[in-house]
Amino acid sequence: MVARSCVMDGVLIIEPIVNFMIYCDRSMIYHTSVDTTNISKTAEFIFSLMDKVIEEIGEENIVQVVTDTEASFKAVDHMLIEKRKHLFWSPCAAHCIDLMLEDIGSLKSVKETLDDAKMIISFVYNSLKVVNLMKLYTKDRDLLRPGKTRFANEFISIESLIRYEQDLKRMCTTTEWREFNNERSRRSVQDKVSNLILTDRFWKKLREVQNIMDPLVRVLKIVDQDKKPTLSIIYEAMDRAKLAIKASNKN
Repeated sequence: MVARSCVMDGVLIIEPIVNFMIYCDRSMIYHTSVDTTNISKTAEFIFSLMDKVIEEIGEENIVQVVTDTEASFKAVDHMLIEKRKHLFWSPCAAHCIDLMLEDIGSLKSVKETLDDAKMIISFVYNSLKVVNLMKLYTKDRDLLRPGKTRFANEFISIESLIRYEQDLKRMCTTTEWREFNNERSRRSVQDKVSNLILTDRFWKKLREVQNIMDPLVRVLKIVDQDKKPTLSIIYEAMDRAKLAIKASNKN
């Protein structure tokens, strides 16, 4: 894009910080942050912040405003478009996909599997001895890796568990595993964790969840990057994701 066709992205990242980013010429530029601690974040207040940024950049240089899909931001965007007729508003694609993953994660069968996976990872990482034992079998690799969003993190955790399935099974049959988890506070949970890891049904369910979430996570990786505009490919990417999810459910 040329300088006169930039996109302003005002996204609420972490309460109470409101961040404003500008996308121009295939790069994301930080503009400003506003600390809204102890300030009521009404639509009128957020509108005043966005409107001020637009004035600073120049209305003629902005064609689109991108925010997340919270109700307050939707109201603000309608106010902006009403005042500045040539602007367009779009919801953040990454935020929308994260909400889709959240909806999938709330399904009963998926949630139960995710909860089991979380229990295994939490149990392992709550003991330094067990973490070190685990790394002996995973060749010093972690089960936890940072993702772009909360639900992408859950998917990455599932991927890690599946990748190290055989290593975790071997670990659960060792004398060290039993000795390191012999404390009363860990003994009962250890039985549950061991049963899950050594049960093929759990791994089958984990792969089913992975097959459902993987297509959307792939789209998330495409849209949540700053190297090139993604509007031209998002619709095809989502169509492919729908077909992949549909095919995995048939199986």
